[in-house]
Amino acid sequence: MQAFLKWLNENFVPAWKAVSILLTGAFGILGLVKDFKEKKLDPMSETKVERITKWGWISMVGIIVSTGLGVSAQLKESHDTSVQTLSTVNEIKKILSPLDIASVMVRAKMSCETDLLQAFCRDHEDASGRAKLELWPQFFDRIQVTVFICDSIESLTGDIVRSHFDFDVFGSTKYEKSEEPTNTLAPGSDGQNVFLTINGKPIRRSNDGKLRSIDDLNGKTIAVMESGYLGLDINDVQIVTSNAQRIRPNKLNKAQKHWFRGYYGIIEFEQNQ
Repeated sequence: MQAFLKWLNENFVPAWKAVSILLTGAFGILGLVKDFKEKKLDPMSETKVERITKWGWISMVGIIVSTGLGVSAQLKESHDTSVQTLSTVNEIKKILSPLDIASVMVRAKMSCETDLLQAFCRDHEDASGRAKLELWPQFFDRIQVTVFICDSIESLTGDIVRSHFDFDVFGSTKYEKSEEPTNTLAPGSDGQNVFLTINGKPIRRSNDGKLRSIDDLNGKTIAVMESGYLGLDINDVQIVTSNAQRIRPNKLNKAQKHWFRGYYGIIEFEQNQ
């Protein structure tokens, strides 16, 4: 029975069109062989009046049911057509706005109380205010962060890891002047914290193919963690697409569960985006 109902739901319009042709022919034949009205004597007025026969009532009910179902079939066909059109428009929109990530920017800070950062925080600028990058600990010359895009943070902190898209980003303290985007990590300090901006090209690790366009990111969770157990306090992450569109989560929260030690937030596009 369930299989029949499923088939009927999927094939209601073509099935009803075929049935309506049969009903139209049946009612036409019925009108030829049966009388829908008959004259009877009215005992009150003693005059003959026309009354609908049994076959007339059957024909009337059939026409009403047939018309009602015909209207329903037309409405369903119109709805299916609009849904198909919307789906086609969305597919075209995805083709025109592919998920092509050009770079990723991660902002973070570290406390100056860390032994490796004390000298840099104390004497990180010369008299002209330029940063003394030679004081930057060699241990931090290349910082790696991993970015995940998933349905929710539970996808990363549960027993089974489910990530649609994840990749690595590397940062370096060396300032390189080039027309091409380079991986740079720009340090700065206020005497209490060291502020880092990691801006680099993503090195793809895995992609399940479910995220094909920018619109697919709406409502997804973006999570980021650094891979060196440095204790970075990450406060912002931005994805920059090839058409210079910046995508970022609404707010970053900290999560520490199972293997994941990092920050996450939900990507929410504005209505007019």
